[in-house]
Amino acid sequence: MKFVGMTLIMILLAMCMPVLAADAPLTVTVAPERVWIVEGDGFRKVNFDFLVANSSAMPMEIVELKLMVRGQRGDFELGRELNRQGMIPSISSLITTEIPAGKTVQLLNPFSEFPGSVDLGVLEYTLVFEIKVAEGAPEPAPMEVKVQVRPQEFKPRTRLSLPLKGKVYIIDGHDLMAHHRRIDMTHPLIVGLGMKYNISRFGMDFVVVDGAGSHFKGDGKKVDDYYVFGRPVLAPATGVIADCIDGRPDNRIGEFNMDYDALMRTKDLRLFGGNFVVLDHGDGEFTFFAHLRNGSQKAKKGDRVAAGQEIGRVGNSGDSFWPHLHFQVMASASFDCELFPAVFSRYTLFRGKRSFKVKDGMPDTGDLIQQR
Repeated sequence: MKFVGMTLIMILLAMCMPVLAADAPLTVTVAPERVWIVEGDGFRKVNFDFLVANSSAMPMEIVELKLMVRGQRGDFELGRELNRQGMIPSISSLITTEIPAGKTVQLLNPFSEFPGSVDLGVLEYTLVFEIKVAEGAPEPAPMEVKVQVRPQEFKPRTRLSLPLKGKVYIIDGHDLMAHHRRIDMTHPLIVGLGMKYNISRFGMDFVVVDGAGSHFKGDGKKVDDYYVFGRPVLAPATGVIADCIDGRPDNRIGEFNMDYDALMRTKDLRLFGGNFVVLDHGDGEFTFFAHLRNGSQKAKKGDRVAAGQEIGRVGNSGDSFWPHLHFQVMASASFDCELFPAVFSRYTLFRGKRSFKVKDGMPDTGDLIQQR
């Protein structure tokens, strides 16, 4: 790569690692490398982040972020932009705009949701940076980095049913604001654990709510106040238990027994899940059920379970503040691996008094659903 004037142009593909010049002060990569399209209720989403590495001795600042969406045939579909215009500049919506010298910063992709009619063939991002200089010093011309992402349609190999009976509510899924989505891979805790992936990128938390939308009764100070606590957890498809742990205590509300010292000492990411089960569906897809109730598991490692068979009960163990079922689909039984969008078959989506039958769908935060 080389400078054209003072503008640095680097084309980075989401599906491969580019070869960069040794003197390139900024590199931008996409995480994860493989980007899936998530189909929702009238929208399409992509779930990935940018990792910006500043190898120079000067701090940088991102001042503009532009997106051009092109269809499979190269036709322009739509564009979006963050910049410094206006009283409250849109670029300030990023968690940070500063890239310190010699550091790597993660930027959450702010352009992650699109109308369902948009053909997401190629996403062309342009990131514009300025070198931060002392007040009064001459300002160099901005540097421009181009990133090209080709998202892929996800085609599941396992037909999944919902893991809980009755109406269930996804209190937190994997949209841009969900905590599963917002893991900083440059954080000292994550770096110290040696994590290569956001291990909850497509995770979702299931609860049960009443007619007012609350997931607990009374003051919610006891685990028994939560409607989902103790509910049977069902295998969403036939599989073999690839890994499981039981016997860890359930957290009391307001108390937290997650042993972070043990986590950092052992680097055993399974500790996040408390009591958990991993099911191997035999086709490169694994399902993970976390925070199960202490002593509730019905099978052991190596056992084969049928679709709909009870494998445990909802609890509040591990990295959990109140009872819920954490569920996700993974590429292996290892926790530090690629995650897939969860595609459930034959369920009903509720919007107030209205209901919609879904043949195959990818529910997300705020969806109230029930298996048919």
